Amino acid sequence: MFSRRDANTWRRRSLGLIGAAVLAGGCLLAVAADSGRQIVLSLADVSGPGYHAAGVTLTLDGGNLDAAQVAIDSIGVAGHVWHNVRLDCPHLLLEKTAVKCNDGVLDAGVKLPVAFSYSSAARHLEVTVSPAARERWQFVDDFSQTATRAGLAVTNGQIKRLGFLLPPHLPALTAGTLNGNISFDGSRARGKITVAGAAFSDASGQHAGDKIDAVLQLDAARNRAGGWDWNATIDWPRGEVYWQPLYVAAQNYRLTAKGDTGDKGTYVTAATLDLSGIGRFAFTGNVAPGALNTASGTLHASGIQLDALAERVIRPFFAGTAFAKLSAAGQADIDVAFANGVVDSLDLDLRNASLDDGAGKYRLNGIRGSIPWRRAAPTQATLNIKSGSFSDVPMGQVKLPLRLDGFSVAASNFKIPLLDGGLSLDDFAARRAAGKWQWQFEGGVLPISMEALTKALGWPQMHGTLSGVIPQVRYDGSSVTVNGVLLFNVFDGAIVAKNLRLADAFGRVPRLSADLTMSDLDLGLLTSTFSFGSITGRIDAEVNDLELINWKPVAFDAKISSSPGNYRRRISQRAVQSISALGGAGAAAAIQRGFLGFFKEFGYSRIGLSCRLQDGVCHTGGITAQGNGYVIVQGGGIPAITVMGYNHDVNWNVLLARLERITQENVKPIVN
Repeated sequence: MFSRRDANTWRRRSLGLIGAAVLAGGCLLAVAADSGRQIVLSLADVSGPGYHAAGVTLTLDGGNLDAAQVAIDSIGVAGHVWHNVRLDCPHLLLEKTAVKCNDGVLDAGVKLPVAFSYSSAARHLEVTVSPAARERWQFVDDFSQTATRAGLAVTNGQIKRLGFLLPPHLPALTAGTLNGNISFDGSRARGKITVAGAAFSDASGQHAGDKIDAVLQLDAARNRAGGWDWNATIDWPRGEVYWQPLYVAAQNYRLTAKGDTGDKGTYVTAATLDLSGIGRFAFTGNVAPGALNTASGTLHASGIQLDALAERVIRPFFAGTAFAKLSAAGQADIDVAFANGVVDSLDLDLRNASLDDGAGKYRLNGIRGSIPWRRAAPTQATLNIKSGSFSDVPMGQVKLPLRLDGFSVAASNFKIPLLDGGLSLDDFAARRAAGKWQWQFEGGVLPISMEALTKALGWPQMHGTLSGVIPQVRYDGSSVTVNGVLLFNVFDGAIVAKNLRLADAFGRVPRLSADLTMSDLDLGLLTSTFSFGSITGRIDAEVNDLELINWKPVAFDAKISSSPGNYRRRISQRAVQSISALGGAGAAAAIQRGFLGFFKEFGYSRIGLSCRLQDGVCHTGGITAQGNGYVIVQGGGIPAITVMGYNHDVNWNVLLARLERITQENVKPIVN
């Protein structure tokens, strides 16, 4: 732990201020005499291990030798300097071989009661500082030419008084008490300190602790090489620590360690960290003096409980992201080797693990496998996932082969079963660059039954199948983009997505933009999905400049029109009612007079509707303008019907509410 010089430094630093004053007093014992005159001794410097005092002056009143004053121009302890320090002792007891002061006052910017005694015969120094009621710091030093015994005992010591010993970049100590003692006999150091209610914080708010209780025990002995062999234990039963981004609430944690410390650094022979509810972590390694970034060693943990690890350690790292509610279960074994402050290898074994994002987006169950990672060598890993779900769509068993090479991950030709179809992914590749993970892949959607898919999602039942081609998809660390067109086959037609980009993909407010083209969709399949009424025929649609924020549309320019070609074009009375109601109070349906009471469906020649959503308003139009309105359904055949719209600007939320009501109620048409 300490060299002989370090040990003396530790012994002296605890009360260097008092030590300097007492040493100066000891020098005057032979000078103080019954002279009746004021006696002044000036020393340019007084130095010792850990402190340096300049401009030391001891004054004794020759007519009143029981009053003394020590003045120090400046004194430095542990890198901190105080100026104009005074030690007043109104009742100094001077004996042939001893100096005593029971009611001294130390003034170093703050006045502190001090009692001290020094015996040159017994070579014994004792200093007691009592800054507050029931608070005491007592330093004892017995030293001779052959042996040194020193000790520090603390009773209800205020932790914040030790703040000057910490480097300035560390958080400030703000609360808490210390009780315990430390002893040193030249070849052995022992100590036990109890911390109660400790707290610390910094100005940034990124590092803080509160209500920390702990017990620290140390036993160190000098070895033949001149260093120290030591054992240490820290019990941490309670308290909270936030060290950005990590938050830890202690639950009877314990750290035990042993090793040796010398001029070349510290070697930890064995260290064990017991985190109740999580597991045990074992560490061995070495650290050069003052250089944690050059540490080397190994870390091993087995039977780690992933649920507690995710809650207490992992989840805080994802605060403010889509993984903020991440939970896990199962067990893991971890082996880590690091050198010069960086990880060289990591082996992770998972047993019956599970992951849940906590937001209903995905869940993975029965994860098992081994992941061997090496910084400088390629490795092969395999993960097996028994089951899972994506937004309530069940997922089947997945075998995921992974090729690892440093901070790169690749996988080829694997499938994710979904319902009766699935996803096929090819050429998946991920790498970490500039502090961010980036990945890309391509693949396709294997035919999935729309009936099964919509049932799983809780949507209105749709018919047909969903299939498609996924071109290259890229993630640059913040946004997902598609390089090409995304093609889906649904409603017996095709949907093509272009210029697709998803920003803040894994954040709290994702933003999606795209252009969509829909061709030859079957209106019969589409309208039967919703309680809208029946329309036979086919439509084309374009949705340009689509923008969704948190999956809700905020802007687009959309147009729906009848597909070209020969096909049956009929519209039911129910569909007429729905379209009329959709147009609001200004909408109207006109049919050939005399046929309304005899027919359940009507003929049409064209259907067309447009909506440009901007600032929460849908600016609507139809096939063509007519008077103050626009034509939505152009009549054709016998009986024919025409549906008009007159509302050119509709509040988007009102329009959505009408759609919901239309699909739930049996609205009545307006007939002209």
